[in-house]
Amino acid sequence: MIITINSEPSGALIYLDNKVLGSAPLEHVVLLSSKGKSQGYERLNVYAVWPSGARSETGANVPLNAGGNQKITFARSSNASGLNIDLSHEAKIREGRAKATQDGLNAKTNGN
Repeated sequence: MIITINSEPSGALIYLDNKVLGSAPLEHVVLLSSKGKSQGYERLNVYAVWPSGARSETGANVPLNAGGNQKITFARSSNASGLNIDLSHEAKIREGRAKATQDGLNAKTNGN
């Protein structure tokens, strides 16, 4: 099963069972346990941590839809301090992605 994990704002580090998966948004393949298969859902201990230290977590029971992808979105608490740090981080990520896209287009145009 593939899960898509987003964060608002984007760029939070995503952890699954205390192991870093990467920065949101991301996709991750989840191997289903035999217990999960028999119960019809998989229990995922997933959480997000933003650069400011703000944290959001879920112990999600993800339904096992045949062939379906699942989505989890973490929203940063409005009460957590350091929002400006997290929004600045998100802006840097977007700038980096835009540059990478432009570099790719330039490489195709130049025949590379």
